[in-house]
Amino acid sequence: MNKIERSCPICSSTSKTLIFTDHNRREWYTELVADYVICNDCSMQYLTNIPDFQSFAETYEDIYVNPDTEKLKARLVQSPTKNGGEVLDIGCNHGIELIPFYNKGYDIYGIDLNKKAIEDCKKYLPSDHFFNSTIEDLKFDAGYFDIIITSHVLEHVYDLDTFLSSVYRLLKKWGTFTIKVPHGKSLEMLVWRKYSSQSWVPFHINMFDWKSIVQILKKHWFESINISTNPYPWWWILSYRQWRWTINTERWVTNFYQNTFHKILLVLLFPILFIIAKMWFGEELEVTCKK
Repeated sequence: MNKIERSCPICSSTSKTLIFTDHNRREWYTELVADYVICNDCSMQYLTNIPDFQSFAETYEDIYVNPDTEKLKARLVQSPTKNGGEVLDIGCNHGIELIPFYNKGYDIYGIDLNKKAIEDCKKYLPSDHFFNSTIEDLKFDAGYFDIIITSHVLEHVYDLDTFLSSVYRLLKKWGTFTIKVPHGKSLEMLVWRKYSSQSWVPFHINMFDWKSIVQILKKHWFESINISTNPYPWWWILSYRQWRWTINTERWVTNFYQNTFHKILLVLLFPILFIIAKMWFGEELEVTCKK
């Protein structure tokens, strides 16, 4: 498997300090080892010496968790009133983030690198606008979309500049861009470090915090940036399990909510982690901005 040595994805600096070295802990690719570093010039945290995109892209097929499409279909409103807006989900997975927009009458569009994910979206979502594509290759006129969303995708993107330039081009003037990413300086990350659920070699290659996400968005001319953090108690449990042993992603996600101990722990953890999230140390950054 070919590897590439990355410079800082925001400022392109090669001056960096090692945070820790880690290997893959979820999919049994234990031979994959890489370094999480922090840029000495702009403080961006990122994964360096990683597999090149083409040689590793097929592994995204292996980590897809099959959805219960019947349960998802049950959440759809029958014949919602059209409002004329268009919304695009980049890295739509099985389309769950698009359901609220469909129920409000938006025309929904989704793209994903995973062919199985696109097939699942077409099975239950009443839309033909799903494509096995990257944002860079999407063929729509400039300013086509009112809203563009991306949930837990930006941390995987090799070329942030090209990605965000494509989003900016496709978004209407004053259109909304919404991002969800793991928080690279959350309390969970600071406590568990290489055992953190957010340390995921070689998938999580960009680790954003408040400063770095604002910096990259301003670099691409986005305005009115608002940020909050969200609590994810089950990420703490995943980190604990990664500390104890290597786990398999699909088995973990499938069995997690069937485990009574996990459910009890979630209830106990949530109030504490909710307060932590409100203090800006939550596990997820949620960002909204305008073109």
